[in-house]
Amino acid sequence: MPNIHNITRWWSEHTLKGLAALRQALVNQFGEPKEDEVSALAWIAFCRVIIETSSAAFNHVSMSFHDEVTRYEIEQIEYLYLKIVDAIAQSASEDIIAGRATVYFADGREPASINGVKYSHIVTSPPYPNRISYIRELRPYMYWTKFLNTAREAGELDWKAIGGTWGIATSRLCDWESNGVELPDSLKRVVSQIFETEEKNALLMANYVWKYFHDMHLHLQNLRNNLKKGAVLSYIVGNSSFYGVPVHTEKLLEDSLKSLGFTNIGSKVIRKRNSKKELFEYCVYASYQESRKYEPLFLSANQTKGEQLALL
Repeated sequence: MPNIHNITRWWSEHTLKGLAALRQALVNQFGEPKEDEVSALAWIAFCRVIIETSSAAFNHVSMSFHDEVTRYEIEQIEYLYLKIVDAIAQSASEDIIAGRATVYFADGREPASINGVKYSHIVTSPPYPNRISYIRELRPYMYWTKFLNTAREAGELDWKAIGGTWGIATSRLCDWESNGVELPDSLKRVVSQIFETEEKNALLMANYVWKYFHDMHLHLQNLRNNLKKGAVLSYIVGNSSFYGVPVHTEKLLEDSLKSLGFTNIGSKVIRKRNSKKELFEYCVYASYQESRKYEPLFLSANQTKGEQLALL
């Protein structure tokens, strides 16, 4: 069983024995998780089982826990696993995915050019400056599949992530200082306003916002070397609020883009988020060394496929 702190908050002791038995059966059949078409799907099904049998709740922005932990019998766990495997196998056999994609490991703050390739369009949704830790949400999967074994490993990984604040990443924020990167004055004003609230964690939150936009600025700055002339950027981001101080993520990123020489910069509201009334998601867009005016294309679910194709 994984070395998760307070693990019985996630699963009952009885359920844990069943999950551990299922895990061992998968290891006996496929070995530990690895890059293999068949075993990858088997382990994805296992990851779905561990969440569906857990007390984790996803009814708001950040994961929480139900008040009670449900007890599952081994027969129930086995039935659920086989049901999920059947659904995945049927989907994989029927769906034909056009094209190919390749995944490379790199640091987002120092995006590398793979084989000298330059890119014509960057489409991504980076973390938002809202203290949502991806590693916190992914811990159960990462521990059960042995990609993580200790809390310190989780904290180290989150410290490397833009916007990461899990475990030791939080304590390091108190002493973090910028490495001299010149950032927009608008960011300095927001950080100062958060710090001046004199709330208990004002310094921590001010540094958090500072580091988030510092790292995003590094990402955009170093990305330029990998872009074709006229390349387009499309970033889906959300705004935030700390102690009543609004953090307009879209505007602050626009300021970074301007200072770095990007053109045709703007943003559009994508949707209202399921949280505070002033929080939205935006598409921040820009182009690189190109004079032609660009605005992102939004296809509506109300349009027919023919209308969507005509727009494209």
